Amino acid sequence: MAQLTLKRSNVLNKVPGSGDLAWGELALNYRDGKLYYKREQDSTIVDLVNYKPSIITATTSTTNIDFSLAYNFHITLQTNTQFTVSNLSARLGSSGNIILIQDNTGGRTFTKATEMKTPIGGSSIDQWTSANSLSVLSYYVVDANTIIVNYIGNFA
Repeated sequence: MAQLTLKRSNVLNKVPGSGDLAWGELALNYRDGKLYYKREQDSTIVDLVNYKPSIITATTSTTNIDFSLAYNFHITLQTNTQFTVSNLSARLGSSGNIILIQDNTGGRTFTKATEMKTPIGGSSIDQWTSANSLSVLSYYVVDANTIIVNYIGNFA
């Protein structure tokens, strides 16, 4: 029986570089609890256990959601903002959630990124904006230019 050997690290937030792994090798950061592999098509390092959400505070008119950072996102809306997305190719075929949190003032809205497509093809989403309310954009990344989303709001 073959034995599996992992490259390993206990350095906080250490991510292997593409030169650190050959295709088929795994690297484990046992301090962070993350497991990585090198994707063949573009030699990027992929985190197999990226369960922690990316925390974003929308404080400007444009807010970027970088899909290479996480599968799930928590966005606190402190102003009206236009979403942009980056690195969709890092999550092809993946799904997750974007949790939208209104600040204590509320009334904050977002405009979806052009890559975000809704079930009825609408250009905007009817949003829940009460102070401290929670809403969800669930998503699936179809390709590098298309992410399908569905909005559900107000969780109380």
